[in-house]
Amino acid sequence: ALQVLQIICDCFAHSKLVEVDLSDNALGSKGANACRTVLSGQAETLQRLSLCNNGLAAETMHELADILTEDAEDGSDSGCVAENLTKIHFYNNMSGDEGCAAFARILSRCTSALEDIRFSGVRGGREGTQVVISALAAMGDNVRN
Repeated sequence: ALQVLQIICDCFAHSKLVEVDLSDNALGSKGANACRTVLSGQAETLQRLSLCNNGLAAETMHELADILTEDAEDGSDSGCVAENLTKIHFYNNMSGDEGCAAFARILSRCTSALEDIRFSGVRGGREGTQVVISALAAMGDNVRN
């Protein structure tokens, strides 16, 4: 299954996708790395991202945060994937407080273009929830949902 995921993601590496929905796949650390090509290759165009019900643990969330917040490798000034997102859905995962911190790092690179956020059912405790709330508060009134 991992090899199939890698092949599919590699096929779309430079496709200028507007939306990527990788929900309902059991993505561990190896799965997140397999998705790197389809995610990082879309820094200029990706607007909507869903990674829901993937069983994402804290370590995997940090790896995804790295992918989504690193600047484009193609030498362009397109920035990172997170900067163009209008929608980000990461619900029904097992990320806990550390995963919440990783999600907050993603939010910190998002812009006023982001209008649709869903991050629930992630087993975050008080500390993790507070980190996400702080990241949202830092975004101001630009987030609409």
